[in-house]
Amino acid sequence: RQVEVTAWYPAARGSIGTSAPYLRAGLAEGRAFAGLMRQTESAFDYLGEVKTHSVLDAPPRGGDRLPVLIFSHGYTAIASSYTSLLEDLASHGYAVLSVVHPFEAMAATLTDGRVVTMFEAQKQLRQGIRDVLSEWGKEDETMAAVTRATDQAEQLRLMRGYLETLTAT
Repeated sequence: RQVEVTAWYPAARGSIGTSAPYLRAGLAEGRAFAGLMRQTESAFDYLGEVKTHSVLDAPPRGGDRLPVLIFSHGYTAIASSYTSLLEDLASHGYAVLSVVHPFEAMAATLTDGRVVTMFEAQKQLRQGIRDVLSEWGKEDETMAAVTRATDQAEQLRLMRGYLETLTAT
C-alpha cells in the first residue's frame, strides 16, 4: 500500500523557492469536502490558491539534530487542514513527518501522481469507511454507561463488550 508522507522541518535561513500549497492534494481535497458537505463542486476551490510560509524542497537548517514528531490526521479527515499546525511545529524546531492514509483521507496523492479520495465513483464513502462508521453507532451509549458505572470491573465489562463488536475498525 502506498502511504504519502510529507516532511515539515526548519529550513535553512534565506531559503527561497516555490511556496508550499495549503492543499497537499490540490483541488481534489477541497472538491471531495464540498461533496461531503453537499456544496457545489467548486465551493472550496479558492483554497487551491492559498500558500503557506513554507518553501517546497527547501534545504533543512543545518547543525543540531531535530526532535521528530510523527503526525497522523484523523480518520477520514482533510490532511491539509493541519497544514498550519505542522508548519508552526516546524518553525519551533521540530521535524514533523505527516502521514496521509490513501482511501481513508479526504484525498491523498499516490507516488504515480494520481489523487485518490475516500469516495467511490458514485460519490459515496468507500465501503470500508461505511463499515467502520456503522460500527460506531453504540459508542455514545456505551461511554455513557461506562461513565455511570461506579465499579471498575463493570466499566471494563462494558468497554470490552463494545470493543468486541468492532470488527471493521
